[in-house]
Amino acid sequence: MARDIPEPRVSRLERLTNLVLYLLHAPRPVTIHEISDQVAGYSSGGDPATIRQQFERDKRLLREQGIVIQVEPVRQETQLGYSIREQDFFLPDLGLTGEEQSALSIAVAAVHSEDSTSRVALAKLGIAPSDGAFFTATLPESPRLSQIHQAICTRSPASFSYRGAERTVDPFGLLCRNGAWYLFGWDHLRSERRTYRVDRIEGELTMGEPGTFQIPADFEVSRALPARAWEIGEGDRFLARVLIEGEIAPIVVASVGEDRVEERHDNGAVTIVLEAVNSEALLSWILGMADHATVLDPPELVREVVDRLDRMAAAFPVSGR
Repeated sequence: MARDIPEPRVSRLERLTNLVLYLLHAPRPVTIHEISDQVAGYSSGGDPATIRQQFERDKRLLREQGIVIQVEPVRQETQLGYSIREQDFFLPDLGLTGEEQSALSIAVAAVHSEDSTSRVALAKLGIAPSDGAFFTATLPESPRLSQIHQAICTRSPASFSYRGAERTVDPFGLLCRNGAWYLFGWDHLRSERRTYRVDRIEGELTMGEPGTFQIPADFEVSRALPARAWEIGEGDRFLARVLIEGEIAPIVVASVGEDRVEERHDNGAVTIVLEAVNSEALLSWILGMADHATVLDPPELVREVVDRLDRMAAAFPVSGR
């Protein structure tokens, strides 16, 4: 008696790969019935409801990875057809010269990412990675980076929890600075542009409807993050008056800018006014100048300096001998 031979078990990764290839090369949008018949990993002739659930999970996962699946009516609009367009999947020809490809390969080799994203990007461009460069920097990785990048590309609002508050943001760009990734965008609740450290996003990040906003023409990610640490953060903005004395006064003025000078004193000292949101970063900068810097205002910052110095003195007592 002949026995039914069970279908070989297919892993989820293999099934997803088969699905992408089938949708990419299908001459027209295909129905879920055709998918279950043609894609290895789906149970041909099985329970339609189970196949539908399996396909919906796979479709959602692929979209989360940035693979756009088109949906349109087929067969007199009685069913839905699915497809992946080549222009949505493959990178366009960037027209890089041989020298430009080599330079890009060396740059990827010299800046190490904690995941394989940069190497995968080179592969999609058809560029072989370079092994002749030493690592000069390491880019931190976050599981949310790919989601945020997809939200930027698809112009989808991103919702997440940040410092205990729910935020909905139109994401404009991402930038890595001083070992941390920063997200720039329009905060719906505050109705203004805000900056968020990606590693401080709490819980899940969800995306809204694609194509619901446009990135402003005047936005440049390279200029979005202030150069000074005390200007980066989510706190309330305040003005700090600091007296700088001694030979470092000209160096400080050159660093912060002439427009920050409030008063020049006869002994060469200067009083500068700084706009800040991050008091910790400002304190670190000020204390690094030791007795050459004195905080004048605001009173809260003066107290923080005194408290910090008291703690330092208690941690490192001076012997009376």
